[in-house]
Amino acid sequence: MTYTGETPVPPRDTSTKYTPGVKPIILAVAVALATTLSGCAGSAARLSDAATLPQRAPEDFGLTITVMGPVRSGGDAAYASLGAKLRPGRYVIEPDRSLRAALGPAADDAAYPPRTRRLNAQEMDEVWALVRSSGVLSADHEASASRAPTLDQASGRTVYVVTTGALGGRRMVVVDVEPEPAPSAASVQPLVERVANLAWVK
Repeated sequence: MTYTGETPVPPRDTSTKYTPGVKPIILAVAVALATTLSGCAGSAARLSDAATLPQRAPEDFGLTITVMGPVRSGGDAAYASLGAKLRPGRYVIEPDRSLRAALGPAADDAAYPPRTRRLNAQEMDEVWALVRSSGVLSADHEASASRAPTLDQASGRTVYVVTTGALGGRRMVVVDVEPEPAPSAASVQPLVERVANLAWVK
């Protein structure tokens, strides 16, 4: 891990619910990500053209990942044993390279976690490369979606909700991971694990 000059702030693990500071999304996040996670049809087409995507992260690159999972018996130990790829949580990377993260089975796509750290430029480029290689920017991705499922809709399943904003466009995929993984689950998993690792989640 590259030292960024900041004091590490591990993501909060609330096990059964988020703390009040991580409750439903508020105006601040809407303003912070408005440019990143919205765009016209033309810019969305640019985002889907793998041949013209830049090698380095665009200035407006932002990413949100929600790992939605079932409530499990066994308390904290039950979740800690899952590993980052299955552990319910919410990760937000903003264009200024801020990484926000929180853990717990109450994770949904409307949470705005506290800031954990700030990525350096190399880490931001690494995340962008994983986004590109995962296929989540494809316009015809088999898991493309316009909105995230609610916790009730995802009940009993582990689901990745990945929303990417860049180049003025936006893409969302909702990928089933367990108990029956979608075809794209294996290609998205490295992205989820790396972002979790950058947030100091093991």
